[in-house]
Amino acid sequence: LALLLAGMLIAWWITNRGEQWSASETQIAQTYPAIVSDKAGQRGWQSLTCEPAATDAGQEGKIRCAGPDLGVSVSKYASAQERSAALPPGLYAVVVGSGECMIDSYALPEADPPAFAMAPRDHPDYLVVLNGTDAEAMRLKLPLCE
Repeated sequence: LALLLAGMLIAWWITNRGEQWSASETQIAQTYPAIVSDKAGQRGWQSLTCEPAATDAGQEGKIRCAGPDLGVSVSKYASAQERSAALPPGLYAVVVGSGECMIDSYALPEADPPAFAMAPRDHPDYLVVLNGTDAEAMRLKLPLCE
């Protein structure tokens, strides 16, 4: 009985730990629940640990989920125009997805490890940056359309 109780306590702690997201981070987590955890400090997609991240110009919020070999940052911009201004200039976008789920994917040429900026067409105020040694293959597995 003691072991069962201890197991339940550990499971509750793992599920409920972490801090609440800010308002803009909550919007990110609600838009991409298959990528971002419910709370800061919890695990998201690919068991990456998700934390608030410092925002860049034009961003309302940013969440970074990272592990030793892979990371993903999801940023919410104030507008579609702000996000467009943040896209890599002069780079050719490869369109991935189909139908209602189309994403413009940009390889970031100077990034080491490799990185890709993913601009979902159905959420024109969001930008997702994926980086890691296997980022090119993992970008196709990123659940941006769920």
